[in-house]
Amino acid sequence: MFFIFTSITLEGQNKTKQDSPKSLGVSVSPAHFHFNQQQGEIKTYNITVKNITSSPKDFKVNIYDFDMNGKGKSSFLPAGKGKYSLSKWMNISPTFIELEPFKTKKVKVTVSVPSDDNGRKAAWSILMIEQEAPRSNLVNTRKDGNTVAFGIVPTFAFGIFAYQNPPNVLTNNIEFKEFKFLENETVNKLLIEVQNQGDGIAYCTSYI
Repeated sequence: MFFIFTSITLEGQNKTKQDSPKSLGVSVSPAHFHFNQQQGEIKTYNITVKNITSSPKDFKVNIYDFDMNGKGKSSFLPAGKGKYSLSKWMNISPTFIELEPFKTKKVKVTVSVPSDDNGRKAAWSILMIEQEAPRSNLVNTRKDGNTVAFGIVPTFAFGIFAYQNPPNVLTNNIEFKEFKFLENETVNKLLIEVQNQGDGIAYCTSYI
């Protein structure tokens, strides 16, 4: 499986004059969510899925948690297992959609932030729109039975990162823990280590 965050082009053989590679494909919007809900607040948002191809598409909709390491790399976890799990506060409907050619459907995402202290901290998860493709039976053309066959069905998926950053976080401090220049025979590196000491999400940009 691989994740795609923008629309993709699925070109067909029977295109009309009005069709172009840019207009044929499957798209999902928005690309990400940035919630800013108060404690105890409940809101519903929409995900729009468009099938701009000449063939039907099926998708299942799931929520996963993810953790981020110190270098910004994500590791995915089952829903509810992340330390800052937003999936525990989310509900999606429907969880499976069938899209006819050139049709659009919406998936509703409801976020219910707890009214207690649990809702005071930041949380995040990822929503996955994953294609479901039919699997055909494999035909063995050899009669001796001494063959092994396997099939690969290519599918695609869209990942929508969702972040909840409450407006009433108590602490929102950033501290530089390390700032040094590393030298060796082949590569020189500038190492900057920054720690978020707060209970909210800090958005930073680094540049030289």
